[in-house]
Amino acid sequence: MKHITFLLALIAFCVRPVPAAQPAAITAAQPPRRIISLLPSHTEILFALGVTGVIAVSNFCDYPPKKTAALEKAGDYYNPNIEKILSLKPDIVFTGNWKSVPASGRLRRAGINALEIPDADCIAGIYENIRRIGAAAGKSKEAANLVKSLTAKVAAATAKYSAAKPRPRVYIELDAPHWTAGGRSFLNETLENAGGENIFRDLEKPYAQVSWETIVQRNPDVIITLSAAKTNFAALPGANRIAAVRNGRVISSLDKNLLTRPSPRIYLAIEALGQALHEQKNRR
Repeated sequence: MKHITFLLALIAFCVRPVPAAQPAAITAAQPPRRIISLLPSHTEILFALGVTGVIAVSNFCDYPPKKTAALEKAGDYYNPNIEKILSLKPDIVFTGNWKSVPASGRLRRAGINALEIPDADCIAGIYENIRRIGAAAGKSKEAANLVKSLTAKVAAATAKYSAAKPRPRVYIELDAPHWTAGGRSFLNETLENAGGENIFRDLEKPYAQVSWETIVQRNPDVIITLSAAKTNFAALPGANRIAAVRNGRVISSLDKNLLTRPSPRIYLAIEALGQALHEQKNRR
């Protein structure tokens, strides 16, 4: 089920969002006391801000583990459990802003105060979403402090790896068959900060499905597979022409959630990619 949902997310990301209709104003003097989050990245931001009013999260919210495990589950962004959400009487529900997924409209028609947060297509977009969520949750000061802290941590991780030589050319398989990150994704920037080069950075979209023939032609030095399907690249036609396959540099051990969520853990994603691309190679 998680595999199917992530694939739906990739498809949804490929459709540019429509301008978000905003919920009723909530002032800092009276912040929301009952909050529901329908996206894992929003949940991570809320807890990183120290918000204590989260009463329910999506079925796929799993970080921080102990806090999310103890909360009610309200479906997910694609299929929110409207009845459950209504019964919990939230002051606000944080949702995504994807044109192809009508969840926010369903929530509003049910009389639920839904705030759409646009998808972050770069690291600066993650910071902006932290500010948006912080303002709506009555945590603007905490959001500013978190962004300041993350900016420093991202800069430190980037300084550690971005100038590393050689700079490997990388193919990231997000989902099968051959869904990858394009140049307009925060994952593309994360990879560059970690000292890698995305072989599909020229794609003018956040995510796309590419052909195996094109992957072979672009000949990546490293393949990072995050797909639950665990593609056996060595068994595919022409795999012997790919440096990553010949040199045993197909990496399948990285945390998919860490790398694919635009969350406050972004600096850890840079660290994880940097270690996989550079430090692990040096230990071989």
